[in-house]
Amino acid sequence: MTRPRRFGKTLNLSMLDCFFSNKYLNSDQLFKNLSIWHYPQFHNLCNNYPVLFISFASVKGTNYQTARAQIIQEIITLYRNNDNVRNADFLTDMDKLFWSKINYEMTDAIATDSIRFLCEILSKYYNQKVIILLDEYDTPIHEAYTDGFWSEMTGFIRNLFNATLKTNPYLERALLTGITRISTESIFSDLNNLKVDTITNARFDKDFGFTESEVRNALLSYGLSNTFEDVKKWYDGFTIGKCTEIYNPWSVTQYLDERTLGNYWANTSENSLVEKLIREGSIDVKKSMESLLKGDTIEVLIDDEIVFNLIDKSESGIFSMLLASGYLRINSYILQSGVRKKCNVSLTNLEVLHTFEDMIKRWFCFSGQKSINRIKNAVCMAGRFSFIHNSIPI
Repeated sequence: MTRPRRFGKTLNLSMLDCFFSNKYLNSDQLFKNLSIWHYPQFHNLCNNYPVLFISFASVKGTNYQTARAQIIQEIITLYRNNDNVRNADFLTDMDKLFWSKINYEMTDAIATDSIRFLCEILSKYYNQKVIILLDEYDTPIHEAYTDGFWSEMTGFIRNLFNATLKTNPYLERALLTGITRISTESIFSDLNNLKVDTITNARFDKDFGFTESEVRNALLSYGLSNTFEDVKKWYDGFTIGKCTEIYNPWSVTQYLDERTLGNYWANTSENSLVEKLIREGSIDVKKSMESLLKGDTIEVLIDDEIVFNLIDKSESGIFSMLLASGYLRINSYILQSGVRKKCNVSLTNLEVLHTFEDMIKRWFCFSGQKSINRIKNAVCMAGRFSFIHNSIPI
């Protein structure tokens, strides 16, 4: 499942954890006033499963060794949180030996099988298969691509996912969230029966953002109804599946709290990959970005599946990434065929516009004055990014 970054994925997974996990007692009280309780067939699922809730959101090492160590830390935390089953009567000496090897020096072979093994122990202990919730599964991939260790990281994660999600008879269901649908040629090459929701093809299109009626009601409750049009310009514009006019819930809630319009989303999301793709993109990519920053609509090809090792080789890869990350919105479809679509797109809203303007200005501010003048002369001669030339003093 893919969603724009910071669109409440962690919150939704936390709710699923609270609903399914047998670690919570009487959490059904939290759900009895919600829509799910209108379906009696779901009542017995509440607090009935062992759940492993993992997040890769903080796996942002700038080299393979650091990023791998951060994933190992997440695995160790899973074991620490389930330490109550470590001394179960059914554990064999071999089981206990394997558990003892779950540490910061564990080999790739142990790490690869670690989550599957924990599923096995939990399933036997509770006599129930395990649910796995993995948030921001693609963050390590983004960081690895940006910092140049993509092959090593995808190899490690592919093996981990294969053991955890494919050759695991103790798994009931797994839910992965991220901002990109990474090609099956990479980390998902060994998995079967995947059901994928993307930003262009979503069954749960209203579940990861605020609708316009929800925003109006929230503003009314906070006595801010007179600011609706400004809030719409800043935080509206996301299109998920067939649902248009979706608002960024993080930014809206921050506005309700601060009562000041601001660029809240950029302060939480990691833009390193997007910045790299635009900065190192072709002249045509930069020209398209200039058109977008002027408020124009452009025609692009969008791929639902992103082939990471080719993402910088084509404009479609770059703009697919921008769409998946929430920086672009689809205004209309020109051609839809399989995973590739031709669309008219524009920047999502005013918040995104400011994010890009700040990003591009940083490129100049972080360079020496000689570099600034050289870059400015080059872009001015090429007729590119004239808006920057007018905003940065010589």
